[in-house]
Amino acid sequence: MTLPPLTALLQGPLAPYSQKFFFSAAEGSEPAARLLEPGVLPDLLARFATRYPAPADPRAVASLWSKYHFSTWLVPALAANLLLGLDLPVALDEAGLRLAADGETIGLDIPGPGAPVGADRFARIVDRHLAPLIEALAKASGAAPRVFWGNAGALMELTLTRLRDGFAGCGGLEALAALLAARLDAAGRPNPLHAPVRYVPERQRRVCCLRYPVPGLGFCGICPLTEPARARLLAAGSSA
Repeated sequence: MTLPPLTALLQGPLAPYSQKFFFSAAEGSEPAARLLEPGVLPDLLARFATRYPAPADPRAVASLWSKYHFSTWLVPALAANLLLGLDLPVALDEAGLRLAADGETIGLDIPGPGAPVGADRFARIVDRHLAPLIEALAKASGAAPRVFWGNAGALMELTLTRLRDGFAGCGGLEALAALLAARLDAAGRPNPLHAPVRYVPERQRRVCCLRYPVPGLGFCGICPLTEPARARLLAAGSSA
């Protein structure tokens, strides 16, 4: 089952995200922490790569996989955090994964309703899920960590924008806005989620998601690369 308040909150463009987040374990689901075990993530990415023309660029495959993975849980986790004041157990060492046969994450199992948010309201989301998984994805694929942080940050910014349409003035939303605006994290280190998108004037990512090496996919709709840069990359790929 899903959390009823989340289903009510996630409407319109965000409605599909309410169907990927579960509060009961499914047969065949496995601990999300397994993604950090040696060999598990590379095997998962190799299975996921079979949906694209071979040989698929491992950086692009990992970036695309991360987009699907983040979409299963980031939006509902943020909605619960920001609008309901609930810190849900979405850390890798808490949640369970529902995987398709090709390795795509299709759901996240959550063991319980969570607790009221505290001062470090995004720790489970950022420090205990995103950070260790992104480190593992970068190691497995050769893509820079900023690619995956950009994927997560762009989805977080989109969630913030969508929720503001219906819940303007909610204090939780400003907490997320502050996280995305901060140049440094609480420990004084560069914040990898800083300004994931910009408006120039249209919405645009700060870091390319690297999906273009996959034949037929091209560049995403909010790609930050200029037209000349895109042409050079495509030309280089065709001559490789």
